[in-house]
Amino acid sequence: MRIFVRILIWLRYLITMSLRKEPKQYRSKEMVNSILQGAMRVLAREDLKFSTREIAGQTGISVGSLYQYFKNREEILKELIYTFSKKQNEDILETFRAIPNSDLPEDYISNLLNAFYDYIFQDLYLTHNIETKAKQAGIYHLIEELDKQLVVNLYQELKPSIPQLTMEDFQVLVTLLKSLNNPLITKNLNKEKYINYSKKIVLSFL
Repeated sequence: MRIFVRILIWLRYLITMSLRKEPKQYRSKEMVNSILQGAMRVLAREDLKFSTREIAGQTGISVGSLYQYFKNREEILKELIYTFSKKQNEDILETFRAIPNSDLPEDYISNLLNAFYDYIFQDLYLTHNIETKAKQAGIYHLIEELDKQLVVNLYQELKPSIPQLTMEDFQVLVTLLKSLNNPLITKNLNKEKYINYSKKIVLSFL
């Protein structure tokens, strides 16, 4: 009987502890997401320096509170690269999956380039700044690793519609598409010119 009572007491203790921890864990997750959102707001604006002070200000917390979750801005940037790139890559895949297939490669490629252009320009400056800061911090390899996986995933998605494309050709295509990330290159290139220019390059593969 005593053993049974002890087991019940122990179970109640475990349940109580788990209930106490859950709100804290939830708050921690929410705070991390809030900090990452603040970091994205900083990077999306040209006039803000990417510092813990600016990030904390955008998040609405003190710098001391921020340091409870991240040691420095490089740690924030690493987490931001993983979360933002993962979501961006998933969104790009979904965008491509929604493109109607066509018997004419030229029509399909036009739809593909249009969809990518519209998507990437939503966060053009943010993406460019994330890459710039990653290079400065010496962690650009994180973006490259995620991009390699994106290339493989996109190749598997598009290969049935463009069977003539090899993996090597496709890597050139993705490099071309992702050149949109650099507004210094594309600031004078409107959508129509970009699509026509890109289509010529892609069709040269076929």
